[in-house]
Amino acid sequence: MIYDAYAMFSEGSYRIAEGNCQEAVLDRAESVCAGLGVNPLGYVAGARGELKLNCKIFELKDLEVR
Repeated sequence: MIYDAYAMFSEGSYRIAEGNCQEAVLDRAESVCAGLGVNPLGYVAGARGELKLNCKIFELKDLEVR
């Protein structure tokens, strides 16, 4: 199973990491955000195609230029 991890911000959620371990992708998302110097409102991870987010979805490249 593939998991996607998102960092949540007021404007929407950014897909930060993907992998086959939910805890690992959450850890990676936190590390990436710390490296970029951004502080999201929170993190969420779920199985690809099963996680439903009620917000705009962005990719990591979008966060890098934010």
